[in-house]
Amino acid sequence: MNKKRLVAVLLFFIVQFTFSQNSISIFPDNDAILYSGRFSFENPLTPSFSMSATSIKFNFSGTEVNGFFSSEGSSYLYVIIDGKANPYNRKVIKVSTTSKKPFLLADKLPYGEHTLEIVKLNESDTKVYFYGIEIKGKGIGKKPKRAPVKLEFIGDSNTAGWSAWNAYDKGKNAASESYFTFPGITARALNAEYSLIGASGSGITNYSSWNLTKNYDQIHLKDSISAKNTWDFTSNYWNFIPDAVIINLGANDHYPKAPKDSIKSNWKRFITAKLRKHYPKSHIVLANSYGWSFDEPTDYIHEVIAELKASGDTNVSFVKFPWLWGQEHAVISEHAGFANILAPHLATVLGLPKPIPSALSSIAEKETLYNGDFEKNILPNIPDGWRPHKEVTLVKNTSSAYSGTSFLQVKNGGWAHAPVQVEEGKVLQVNGFLKSSQTSLPKENAIFKIVFKDQGQTTIATTKGLSNVHTSWTPFSIKAMVPEGAWSAWIVLESGKDTVVDFDAIRIQQVLEEN
Repeated sequence: MNKKRLVAVLLFFIVQFTFSQNSISIFPDNDAILYSGRFSFENPLTPSFSMSATSIKFNFSGTEVNGFFSSEGSSYLYVIIDGKANPYNRKVIKVSTTSKKPFLLADKLPYGEHTLEIVKLNESDTKVYFYGIEIKGKGIGKKPKRAPVKLEFIGDSNTAGWSAWNAYDKGKNAASESYFTFPGITARALNAEYSLIGASGSGITNYSSWNLTKNYDQIHLKDSISAKNTWDFTSNYWNFIPDAVIINLGANDHYPKAPKDSIKSNWKRFITAKLRKHYPKSHIVLANSYGWSFDEPTDYIHEVIAELKASGDTNVSFVKFPWLWGQEHAVISEHAGFANILAPHLATVLGLPKPIPSALSSIAEKETLYNGDFEKNILPNIPDGWRPHKEVTLVKNTSSAYSGTSFLQVKNGGWAHAPVQVEEGKVLQVNGFLKSSQTSLPKENAIFKIVFKDQGQTTIATTKGLSNVHTSWTPFSIKAMVPEGAWSAWIVLESGKDTVVDFDAIRIQQVLEEN
């Protein structure tokens, strides 16, 4: 090797070594950091945030990044590198220390330019303090560009993504989500940036445990109302004026029996007396869910919109989401279904390009069963579109499945159900296959049902089938007519006591009119 080549090689390795060892501190007041959502910059070197979906984003050149945080209460932050957000493989850090602490955000990255985003996942009852980042490499890059469209979401636990990662609705903050819930999915479908103001138990009236219309202008919902905790609508760090505001409130007023007139008048007062003061040109959408209670707020949101338009505010509309699986909070696949309803609606009213529907949605058309092959699952061990009860798990075993790679296993009286939207007078025929690994079982220990629910999710009719279980896949079938008053049908798969039953290839094979 000649001397020039040797020197070049040595210089290359020296540069690489030096590059890999450099650690550059970036403080929160650096203008190259993009903040989205409500932050308090009372101390520019330690901004704080508490709302779901608040975001910190920056470009950098390097191989490793550490972030410095503390938190009042346990907070969960989603780290997204180079825009590769994946619900099946998330990097989530838990911040529960009350003193400044480093957290590894990214490491072993290839040399070059990268983007990193940090998103708060859990609700507004915890507060995070941000002290800056440390980059191993060349340092921070140009400030990311803001999306051209801006949205604001104001709502309750549904909007805040409570327990969206737990199908049993028992996940609390650790299972809450803001990126893969309907506000985030909707925003990304429309190339929008968004702000989220939401909290469990909140409502539109004083009948709810928390009237959010009194706190919607706060930075930290759990802090006392004060001038320093009040969001500046006219002069804020991201010049935020939403193109549309989506209000998802009313359920927590309905439960404690707030009168219809009270809910309606408070919706209108919130829009006309408060939101219009700050957002005179923003389109406002009332969004609510149907199929979970009689006289639910969704029954009359169209009346509110009609009355607002009659009074002169025509820049308003409404959307309705199906909520047919039970009283539990929505999980990720159901949130995606909401987004597939809301995003095209917003695109129409705002004159935006038609969005691409989210492939994560489990909400299907009428008389259509979603994921009867159990091949799709976002939540660990739970098939999308199905709700588990007691001992239920998703088994991935190509050699044992009837078709595909997966099947559903229920044990010891456990059961799972999938909701299907129905129409009175139609006939549903459900077919499928079942088996068990047990060689000796009591007779008729596999149970399958079609359970019809009314608007309040009360059972009004049930058709039940029983089957003997064998060690090889055996077909089963059940048929029922949709009765008067039915809003949904639950397709139920169940095992008997001390029994393990596997189910696969569940189909609504045909939907026939009754002769």
